[in-house]
Amino acid sequence: MEPWLTALNVGDFQAAWDLFAERYRRLMVATIKRLVPDHDDVMDVFSTVCQALSANDFARLKQYSDRSTQSASVATWLVAVVRNLTIDWLRQRDGRRRPSIPSNLSALQQQIYAAICLGGHSHVEAYEVIRARSGPEALRMADNGAQFDIVFSDVVMPGMTGLELADKLKKRRPLLPIILTTGYSEGIIAAGAREFPLVRKPYRMETLAGAVDKALATQRAH
Repeated sequence: MEPWLTALNVGDFQAAWDLFAERYRRLMVATIKRLVPDHDDVMDVFSTVCQALSANDFARLKQYSDRSTQSASVATWLVAVVRNLTIDWLRQRDGRRRPSIPSNLSALQQQIYAAICLGGHSHVEAYEVIRARSGPEALRMADNGAQFDIVFSDVVMPGMTGLELADKLKKRRPLLPIILTTGYSEGIIAAGAREFPLVRKPYRMETLAGAVDKALATQRAH
C-alpha cells in the first residue's frame, strides 16, 4: 500500500495529502499540459485540481481508497480524474468548446493525444506501438537499438514461438517486461512454467491494459 493511502486510512489527512502531492505532482502537471499550453493557465488548473482533490476532507481520495478492489492503478485513475477536472476548467473559461488536437503533432502523436485527451482512455491504453511481423524480426529490431517499454506477443507464431522470443529477449534485456497471449491450453501451461504474465484469448482491452499496467509497475519496483 502506498504511504499516502496508509496515512489517509488512519485519518492523518495532511500527511496523506503531502505524500500524495509529492509523489504525483509531476503526473498531474503533465496531464494538464496535454490540454492547456499556457504556463500560467497550467498553474491555475493545477490549483483547481488540488482544491478538488482535497475538498470535503479528501473525498475523492477516500473514494479511491475505499474501493474493495481497484481495477486501475493510482496513476491510471488520477490521469482520468485530472483530465476531467481540466476539461471542466476549460469549459468554465471558454464555454463548451471541445479541445482540438494540436496541428504540430505527427499523425501517430495525434492519435495518442486523441485517445488520452479527447477519448478518455488511460495512458496505458495509448502507448506507441512498434509492430514486428515475426519473432526473428522483433529480435533484429531489438539488436538494432529499438527501445521497447514492454513486449506483447502471441505464443503461437510461425518460425519462432512467442515463448522462444520471450526467452531470447530476456537474455538480451533481463528487465524487459514481456506479456504473452494464447487461447491454447498447451501455450497457457508453457507460459506459466516460465512465469511470463499471460493474457488468455479472447480478451478485452481493459484486461490487456491492466496487465500492461501491472507489468510496468513490477518493473519499476525492481
